[in-house]
Amino acid sequence: MAAAEDLIRQTGSTDFLLGQLAQRADVSVATLYNLLGSKGTILFGLLNRTMDQFEAVTRNPLSKDPYEQALAAAVAVAKVYVADSEYLRPLWRFELGVSEPEHRPVLMNRALAFWASRLKPLAQARRLPAGIGLTDLAREYQIFFAGVLDLWVQDELTDERFVVQVRYGILLRLLALGDT
Repeated sequence: MAAAEDLIRQTGSTDFLLGQLAQRADVSVATLYNLLGSKGTILFGLLNRTMDQFEAVTRNPLSKDPYEQALAAAVAVAKVYVADSEYLRPLWRFELGVSEPEHRPVLMNRALAFWASRLKPLAQARRLPAGIGLTDLAREYQIFFAGVLDLWVQDELTDERFVVQVRYGILLRLLALGDT
């Protein structure tokens, strides 16, 4: 996994061959397949490491206000992305561009669960409109992030504008809930 991360950092891309990765890791291609599986498995493993970072930076809310918690979580996630943009841009460019039936649904479900856990205080404070559940709001965050993330990974947003756009977009979503 470290060799794959190094290759992405060195090349700025996920377009490396498994032979290159095996050579970098000092193992045979067969060993690489046996230990980690396909290239997709490896890249989704790296994506899951990013999800671990999201969970770590949002674990302890700085405020008791559910609106502030929701905004802080989104901004913290955006800052994880831009803190290592040269690595995370190509990695998430891969994720956004691939239809992968085994690993992608797992990652997307993990992202949905992440947002649901970070937005739960809003539901507990009864700040969701009638007919809108926690999963609905979490899905909205997930959809919003996919869109702004796509602009960022395609270099249509700078790191600074990415964080600003995340903050602005989340503020709009929170304003739509009322009583902010």
